[in-house]
Amino acid sequence: MKGFLKSVLLTSLTFVFGVAANAQIGAQYRAEIPFDFQINGVFYKAGKYLVGPMRQSSSAGPVTILDLKTGRSKIIANSTTGGDSQKNTGKMIFVRKSGTFTLEQILTPTFELRLRPKSVSRLAGVVHNRDDLVVINLTN
Repeated sequence: MKGFLKSVLLTSLTFVFGVAANAQIGAQYRAEIPFDFQINGVFYKAGKYLVGPMRQSSSAGPVTILDLKTGRSKIIANSTTGGDSQKNTGKMIFVRKSGTFTLEQILTPTFELRLRPKSVSRLAGVVHNRDDLVVINLTN
């Protein structure tokens, strides 16, 4: 009887942790962005958005942004796995240049998206002042 109870308990724990891990992979994050901005040349109005992987089964692949007011969504780019798993939430990093805010990076516990590689910025001699960087915290 003890062996049976142990196997049922082990099976149950495996199931619970598997569901929790799967839910984390497909996480969508909310952002309230107080300024108009652009992503890859597409302009967006200030507002509330959801960002996250397009596929619920993987954190790598297409990342979408959904405008909660209009219901319109668009694929931003492909992400990589291995975001900042030490954090419970994520952040979007924007750069302001000539008065226009441009999304540069999304970092979450499950994925990372860079729209402009660091090496290109360094090679081009681009140096951002603190005032030029804006970080928007994401919530689950």
